[in-house]
Amino acid sequence: MQSFSVKGNIVDIDNQQIFYGLVTVANGKIVTLTTVNTDTKIGADYILPGFIDSHVQIESSMLVPSKFAKLAVVHGTVGTISDPHEIANVVGLPGVPCSFVTLTCYIFY
Repeated sequence: MQSFSVKGNIVDIDNQQIFYGLVTVANGKIVTLTTVNTDTKIGADYILPGFIDSHVQIESSMLVPSKFAKLAVVHGTVGTISDPHEIANVVGLPGVPCSFVTLTCYIFY
């Protein structure tokens, strides 16, 4: 697997600060975060952790999960904690597993 480094304004959520730094990745994992300057660099890209949406009803988007994911990830969402209660309200408990199947799972009453 390829190793690389990228510089940018790093958003440190835990310490509530933004600084210009270097992120080094090896074997698909971040191995170092290095501060280059304690100030931000104007014009530099921002590097920040992915967003985990802690409450979403994917079925309310009217999309299957794979299509929802393709749209959400471009906005920084890397995961969801999905609540399938809406599908359960419509088709009952058997509909819950179907809300996570992207190909074929249809329940008609």
